[in-house]
Amino acid sequence: MGSESIDATRFVISLRVIRGCLWRTLVCPLLQQGDMAAGSRGFVLVICGCTNSGKSTVAKRIEQSLSGEGKSVQLIGQDDYYMQPEKVAKVISNLNPSKFYYNYDVPESVDIPSLIKGNMITEIPEMMEVMDKGVFLITDQKTCLRRRLQRNYDPPDEEGYFDQIVWPEYVAHLRNAMKRARTESQLSFVDVSSECDVPSDALIDEMLEKAFSDSLRISDCPLDIAKAQEELVSPSCGAVSIFVGTTRDNFHDRAVTRLDYECYDEMAYSEMRRLCSTTKAKFPRVEKMLMWHRVGEVPVTETSIIIAASSPHRQAALEAVSFAIDAFKATVPIWKKEMYADGGCSWKENAESIAGRKGVERQNKPDQVAATSSNEKKAWLEYLLNRAPPI
Repeated sequence: MGSESIDATRFVISLRVIRGCLWRTLVCPLLQQGDMAAGSRGFVLVICGCTNSGKSTVAKRIEQSLSGEGKSVQLIGQDDYYMQPEKVAKVISNLNPSKFYYNYDVPESVDIPSLIKGNMITEIPEMMEVMDKGVFLITDQKTCLRRRLQRNYDPPDEEGYFDQIVWPEYVAHLRNAMKRARTESQLSFVDVSSECDVPSDALIDEMLEKAFSDSLRISDCPLDIAKAQEELVSPSCGAVSIFVGTTRDNFHDRAVTRLDYECYDEMAYSEMRRLCSTTKAKFPRVEKMLMWHRVGEVPVTETSIIIAASSPHRQAALEAVSFAIDAFKATVPIWKKEMYADGGCSWKENAESIAGRKGVERQNKPDQVAATSSNEKKAWLEYLLNRAPPI
């Protein structure tokens, strides 16, 4: 029900000519990466995410702006490649077993071979080989439903379709995209939940700025400090400040062999995006922020976190990184378990997060930690969920 369904595959924009983009400080650095000289295959940008999140509006805004500057832009929309109803899977309604829904909210409802001839989509592994950058637009359930009710679909949404098909499939696509992002760096996530259903050009530009100017990553793979620095280098910035956190070999005279990190990706990306906005507001001279965190096993001496900022002069970058690392520890839902040489282990929580949830001043003791039970993790998540909506 509904031909514009949840998808992680919405639009592909191929920028055949790469010079003089409208967003010169945002897109051009990406275009200069790799073999992107004139005459190459171009730059493939994928706008993906939740139904009614504004993918069409964002893609058309980019297309119009670049075309207006004389650039060659090819826009390919998933809606043009849906199968005929007789080829789409049917799902029995939970509300009325005598009825069924056409499930247009899975990749199998799309004529993938035809779409591949132009450009590919993020649910297909081959797509990742040609996608240079992907922006995944996230919305909350309230925003998604409100916008969806304002649209007409063919076939129309039946009662129960949103709750049984649309929203669960979107959540599955989002989690799949975040799983991909743990090993592939092309995807960025931006929360576009809003009471506004017709975003202005200014709001769209703000969203694009979030997607392209800051680098957020939760990774299963080792973190590359040199690549982090490359992402922050800019002709207008004379300073790059980088904090690198590594695993040390001891805790209170107890030998440590490694750290194991766990993360709630959806909340973590939301908090990281919020923190970037907060840091830039506090230090307006900062042009770009980077926050990368490794999850899983991190052996002794290897990097677990990189927090970095670039600015025209060093003071803003240095102060921004100092502020951001303390705030990161206090708000981002990532937990670590210390593994000891004697075979023991202990879950740890940052002193900053404990103090923040209790509403007391943080003690200036970097090694102050507390064992974290599953109940304490749940309490922390509830604390974050009760905060203001994500920026």
